[in-house]
Amino acid sequence: TAFVDGFEANRPVIEKLTALGIVFEKPKDDGTVKALAGLTVVVTGSTKGTPLAAFGRNEMNELIEEHGGRASSSVSKNTSILVAGEGAGSKLANAQKFGTEVLTPDEFAKKIGLV
Repeated sequence: TAFVDGFEANRPVIEKLTALGIVFEKPKDDGTVKALAGLTVVVTGSTKGTPLAAFGRNEMNELIEEHGGRASSSVSKNTSILVAGEGAGSKLANAQKFGTEVLTPDEFAKKIGLV
């Protein structure tokens, strides 16, 4: 089949990578349900002084995805959770309009098990 042929054609490259210490393995699924599975999360406002303070924008998005969620930059009717720090502004108003769950950075950190 095409898959096997492609694998065989790349065998020398795979062997060189393996010799260099590269390990090919499937990520382990421990079967646990992730805290944000299927949820869309928006983070806004300051997280200073909270467990989330160490996370920049990209790291925050990665953290959300690691816990099974989808990070978004704007609040819509499809937003599941708004993490609203100090100075949340119009995103907080939109979340309230849509009936979106609003969490403080501390509450969110607890939800995903950071604290």
